[in-house]
Amino acid sequence: MDSARLGAFRVMLIGLLMIVLMMWRPQGILGKKEELTLGR
Repeated sequence: MDSARLGAFRVMLIGLLMIVLMMWRPQGILGKKEELTLGR
């Protein structure tokens, strides 16, 4: 594979991971502010 195909594959993989992350954790990676501060 040449560098152009490798770059396109990398962008596609990152996009797919972001879609999966948004389906799995729609509130974000860190979560809500209440979850982050443990209810304080």
